[in-house]
Amino acid sequence: METSAQSCCNRQYDYFILDFLERLDIYVKKKLELERHLKNCWYYLAQTRLFMGSMSRVSELQFDFRDQPASVTLEVSEEGDHFQLSRTPTEEMKHRALKRFGILVPHSLKLAQVSVLTAVQLICEIAGLQAKINALIRELDSFK
Repeated sequence: METSAQSCCNRQYDYFILDFLERLDIYVKKKLELERHLKNCWYYLAQTRLFMGSMSRVSELQFDFRDQPASVTLEVSEEGDHFQLSRTPTEEMKHRALKRFGILVPHSLKLAQVSVLTAVQLICEIAGLQAKINALIRELDSFK
């Protein structure tokens, strides 16, 4: 017959395993969502190249190599298990990124830009989940 201490320990272990599996499920779903956004990005970029024709070949002469402020920055906590994006929400910066493509920027290029931004956000979420999963694995090793 189990003692109450063993029963409590088994219950904690079960909750721990459930938490681990839930986080693993979320991790896999986020990875699939990231893959979908990256595929969409490549599709939209290919569509833009098709629409723009000869203008789509951006060479080194057309690219602005001057230092530009970052539109998105990544903050990492001291423990390394929390990642947060912060954006610089200025209209000027938003329009400047696509300015080299002319006044009438193709809609597919804007969609590609949104897909990339969403992918970057997902990558940060996935990195945070991965850090939590790694911490749970270390904690699981301490149960043994």
